[in-house]
Amino acid sequence: MEQSFVNRSWTRDGPCHPFKEEIKPGDLIEIFRSCYQHWGIYVGEGKVIHLAPECDVLAVLSDRAYVKKDWLETVVRNDQYRVNNKHDHTYPPLPLTKTLERAEDLVGREMPYNLTSHNCEHFVMELRYGIAMSDQVRGEMHVGMIFIYLENLYCRLLAHGDSRRLTADTKAHGCKLRTICRSDK
Repeated sequence: MEQSFVNRSWTRDGPCHPFKEEIKPGDLIEIFRSCYQHWGIYVGEGKVIHLAPECDVLAVLSDRAYVKKDWLETVVRNDQYRVNNKHDHTYPPLPLTKTLERAEDLVGREMPYNLTSHNCEHFVMELRYGIAMSDQVRGEMHVGMIFIYLENLYCRLLAHGDSRRLTADTKAHGCKLRTICRSDK
């Protein structure tokens, strides 16, 4: 069955749209960023738990990430999202109580992060099904796509009048590169 996009109307007080019953605790939330999908697991009351590198802009170069519990609307930002429990037909979901307890127990923990072997999709799939997997990285990773994404991001920053430069910094925030902002007058 094809998943439909969920209405983006969401407040901190809970859903304010006709899809209230569509998002249930334990559901996997797929968020469509410009060149990839970010994943979280819905835990109720408008919150998701997700794995996020400290350095969001250059996440592809991060080697560690943190388990965070945030408002769904904060994580989604201005992107489209949907409920996508895509492997329910192949793998039985673990008991909901166990899934939610494991997710809550991990909040605040630092975890290893690797774009191809332990990313946010691997994280939520392991919580729901007990198996870490990611359809985004099956097969070979196209490095060219990453550079196109970074180039696109850089162009958008310039279009907004931001002056940014990239510097090597292997220690700060677990990123191999990070964005340093400076103001030009």
